[in-house]
Amino acid sequence: MSRAILALTLLAVPGAAADLDVFGYYEPQYAGTWAKENYRHLMSNRLRVDIKSTVVENVEAGADFVGLLYHGTKIWNLLDFVPESLASTVPAKLRPLYVLPFADRFYLGDAYARVSFQRVAVTAGKQQLSFGTGYFANPTDVFNIKDAFDPTYEQPGHNALRLDAQPRSRVSMTGLLAPGADWKSTTKLVRAKAGFGRFDLSVLGAEFEHTATDFKAIDTLTMWFVRTTDRRRVLGGDMVGQVWEIGLWAEGGYFMPVQGEEYYELIAGIDHTLDNGLYLMAEYHRNTQARADWRQYDTNDWLRSMFGETRTLARDQGYGLARYQLIDLLGIGLMGIASINDGSFALVPMVDWNLFENVDLTLMANVLVGDEGKAYGSTLGSGGFLRCRVWF
Repeated sequence: MSRAILALTLLAVPGAAADLDVFGYYEPQYAGTWAKENYRHLMSNRLRVDIKSTVVENVEAGADFVGLLYHGTKIWNLLDFVPESLASTVPAKLRPLYVLPFADRFYLGDAYARVSFQRVAVTAGKQQLSFGTGYFANPTDVFNIKDAFDPTYEQPGHNALRLDAQPRSRVSMTGLLAPGADWKSTTKLVRAKAGFGRFDLSVLGAEFEHTATDFKAIDTLTMWFVRTTDRRRVLGGDMVGQVWEIGLWAEGGYFMPVQGEEYYELIAGIDHTLDNGLYLMAEYHRNTQARADWRQYDTNDWLRSMFGETRTLARDQGYGLARYQLIDLLGIGLMGIASINDGSFALVPMVDWNLFENVDLTLMANVLVGDEGKAYGSTLGSGGFLRCRVWF
């Protein structure tokens, strides 16, 4: 069905061009990694077609269709990216359960309608939902978890009913419901934001359902890992502003599971652009749900971090970014990601090149530096990717 929808949309574009804005991109990518004396690579072709209509006054409707094809090493075993001291304890008969296949996909990324009045807007459908001021991570975002190695890549859409109001200048309020199987599992969120001088501040409260996988227990009915869900509440907020020519921001949340221990998560950052154009940024991230002692990392810690069920493996992390525009269309940069608790870190050099007006190239590598068993231990492998995006 998804293939048919995508095909019909593409075929209908010429006739609908008068009423719709049609745009998107084609994105081929090559990624490779060297781990445990093996080199693996994965190539992907991603096509995204967006349609948007504003024909009716005060109403915007839009959708995007995505096709994603994989080539190369399409079967990966997650145990290859877990310290050998833990991977070796998994019985041979269970190892196939840790295999992650990359299957071709055709899906509807977003599909929404927004009705706007003078100071109020209502959006319904599958839409982008993102909150917080952090660059590498957003503790108040209960919908998405960023990949710290590629934090600016687009996030998936989420089904929700959203209300935005702006009663006065620099004051806004947001309320939303993201339906679950029942009212208890439905995400409810309210957020208020106000500006004061050179700073914007917000407060947020939410109740949401969190899913955790036990990668050490097998469900005999599904023959996969046991998964549990629990409801959690969070109270948090964020701020962003500027003092002289220095940018400052912070974001944090206090999480209260209905069952389980309470924890908090926060991130704070600073940035500045030097006179020569060099941009510098640093962030500190603390997640008390994670472990402070790397010797206690277990299989669940590693794999929950990989699958985005927790934001970090280590309790305390440091991030850094330096970026310099060599010429108008070519920039270079270096990211650093460090586990403060165990002393390991990753270096991520990058190059961004606007090859043509509608063609962007991105080259990123990651080099892990640390001992076996640490968050960024070198034995877990290093790699990188080359991504091209052609806009239309």
